[in-house]
Amino acid sequence: MADLRKLAMACALSVPMIALVSPARAQEQPWFGAWDSSRGLMHVEQDGDELRGDYAMMGGRFHGEIEDGGLSGIWAQEYSKVRCHDERLGSPYWGRFRLHLSDDGKYFHGRWSYCDTESGNGEEWNGKRPRHWRP
Repeated sequence: MADLRKLAMACALSVPMIALVSPARAQEQPWFGAWDSSRGLMHVEQDGDELRGDYAMMGGRFHGEIEDGGLSGIWAQEYSKVRCHDERLGSPYWGRFRLHLSDDGKYFHGRWSYCDTESGNGEEWNGKRPRHWRP
């Protein structure tokens, strides 16, 4: 019976939790939290205008800043179809991105590119809050 309890506890601890934040924090940090994105489940930490996070696709991670009404930065993965000449965020597989948040804070849309190419010409990166998200 003790083994069954240990197994249940291990399973409970391994289930990803969706962070709940106060309405004040949601207004101050609109990007913070979980997102269902075209690059997989995405988690964002926000400290002022600086953001860091990760996403499910190929061990993806990113670092960016809020500027000119959007989020701009660098993404990196463990592997990608394009290998850059230098490394960013500890990987030779990286690129730029530019994302824009909807007025209601429930969706974002934008583009990403490989290496140092401008993101405006890249592929789409879109997302929405998970169904059970509660700011």
